[in-house]
Amino acid sequence: MRGNRRLTGQRGEEAAARFLQEMGYQILRRNFYTRYGEIDLVALEGETLVFVEVRSRSTSGYGRAVESINRRKKAHLHQAALVYLTKNSNSASTTVAWKGLRFDVVTVEYGIDGSNPGSDRQRETRPARGLEAGGGGKTQACSVSSKVGEKTPILHLYKNAL
Repeated sequence: MRGNRRLTGQRGEEAAARFLQEMGYQILRRNFYTRYGEIDLVALEGETLVFVEVRSRSTSGYGRAVESINRRKKAHLHQAALVYLTKNSNSASTTVAWKGLRFDVVTVEYGIDGSNPGSDRQRETRPARGLEAGGGGKTQACSVSSKVGEKTPILHLYKNAL
């Protein structure tokens, strides 16, 4: 079971990176690890440095992917971002100037095809509970094809969500 979750997470992060690149983001770093946890993606959108949390789900049995981000996870992401900024403030790899800072969430949901109870497509356009106040909870939905034989994931971008 754990292997399946890890594989779903890895596939989700890859799909999210492609999705963001198609939207004009430049991926600077993947899987930045700190003692506070991992930052899935660090990207640049225009002049804004963006820390991206990716949440993947293969079933709706445990709720929507975006609903799994709790207060503790948000705090850990903010602490991890401070570590990233501290470690990379004078690095040659951060020669790109940025003027703003933002936390985005990308959700990747597999199996949203009516086969799971309560996973009808109506849910795609609803703002996520708990993220509306964090910056609007604006959703941009787009399908990105996955590997042959896999279900096509539905991806949502929540800008300035954390």
